Amino acid sequence: ERTGGALSAYRGGRGALNAVLEARRAETELEIDTLAVERERALAWVGLRYALLTDQDLADAGRED
Repeated sequence: ERTGGALSAYRGGRGALNAVLEARRAETELEIDTLAVERERALAWVGLRYALLTDQDLADAGRED
């Protein structure tokens, strides 16, 4: 919302380009942070899933159908 508002103000001649760039930078940083959290969650899930594998699961994974 911040990016859209800053861009609208800039296009209407009421805002500065610097405000648009700062809003986009903040938006990009938020996206990077979100992806980092999702990555950590995925790694934790993989670690948990691997830890919960049974000997039978490992045998089934190595078997060719």
